[in-house]
Amino acid sequence: MSSVTHNNITIHGLGSASPAGPSANKKAKPSSQPVRIVNDDGDKSKPKSGLNFSLDLFSKTKVQLTTLHTFANQLSVLLKSGMPLVGSLKMLGQQSENKHFADVIANIAQDVQSGLTLTEAFAKFPRIFPTIFIAMLRAAELGGNIADVLEQLAKYLLHQESVEKKVKSATAYPKFVLGFFSVVVTAIIFGLVPKFKETFSSFGAELPRPTQIMMDLSDFLKHYLFLELLLIAAAVIGFKYYKKTTAGKFQVDSLVLRLPVVGEIVLKSIISQFCRTLGTLIRSGVSIIEALDIAGTTTSNVVFQNAFAEIKQGLLRGETITMGLVKLSIFPSLVINMVSTGEQSGSLEIMLNNVSDIFDTEIDSRITSLTSILEPALMVALGAVALVVILVLYLPIFYLGSVM
Repeated sequence: MSSVTHNNITIHGLGSASPAGPSANKKAKPSSQPVRIVNDDGDKSKPKSGLNFSLDLFSKTKVQLTTLHTFANQLSVLLKSGMPLVGSLKMLGQQSENKHFADVIANIAQDVQSGLTLTEAFAKFPRIFPTIFIAMLRAAELGGNIADVLEQLAKYLLHQESVEKKVKSATAYPKFVLGFFSVVVTAIIFGLVPKFKETFSSFGAELPRPTQIMMDLSDFLKHYLFLELLLIAAAVIGFKYYKKTTAGKFQVDSLVLRLPVVGEIVLKSIISQFCRTLGTLIRSGVSIIEALDIAGTTTSNVVFQNAFAEIKQGLLRGETITMGLVKLSIFPSLVINMVSTGEQSGSLEIMLNNVSDIFDTEIDSRITSLTSILEPALMVALGAVALVVILVLYLPIFYLGSVM
């Protein structure tokens, strides 16, 4: 195992610190020990504690995927170019525009220089670095190929960010239309209708039945507004409580998967993310059992969590992943056949990534089709409601001649 000496610090497990050249791309030989930073005299410094805990404890939000994949990619490039590990971490910490993330990286650099492994240093911040980040670092330290694994990790995080952006982009317009629709209906019920009622009351004539129904509905909603809000709050709280129970969460997650169109998108999205995560971890050298554990946490759907747990138990009994998939009815035949081919040919991680690519393409197509249908449908619905309201409210005007 090679080492790099820089400013009285020796980095074990990394390639030479010489400038990038023909030999710079050669992979380091695997090692059975994680990478540690030690002093030249061989004594490991005691890690400093306290700051890491407080930083992660008061971290309210996760760091954006953009920040994480940029950091992983830049660290990979710096290490491949021959920069020392601690120096690279300090440099990236100083360059980060995110003040909290910069403090975290500076603290990690300090811990690594004090003797902790990269895995131990990064694992102090579980709210910032996802489980797959820590697992791949552990595998990289054991294999002595930190720069290569960081490059794989950066690509994985970049893909995840791309998927999130596509979903947000596809749902942005429908959310806006539904929000606008809700505001319009609320304004009509609590603002416009009462004004028309005052006007119609001065006529002293009987209103048309549709208009009277709308007036009565407006009066009812206004009169019992507090009770309605209370019932809505109780329903939301009750649903959240029910969803937290084992039976409730299973029923809700099962129902989501059975929804037309949407259920298929959710199912393929879960399988795609699972396959990509599992393939990335296996390629990075993570054991298949640990990789299944981590990949199983990529979804909050209990149906699939149970399925992934069953596959893992099957592996522990000596079964293959394919055998586990066959026993479960939620996995399409395409997934089973490609995983089977991957296990038989010794290219499981490649097949898993291929499954993810295929499903991602299908998901993009489905979301595009759904959005193209949903957008005009929402506009038509909004227009229909507006037309009905206008006709109902102005219907009495047609009878003004008989009243006056």
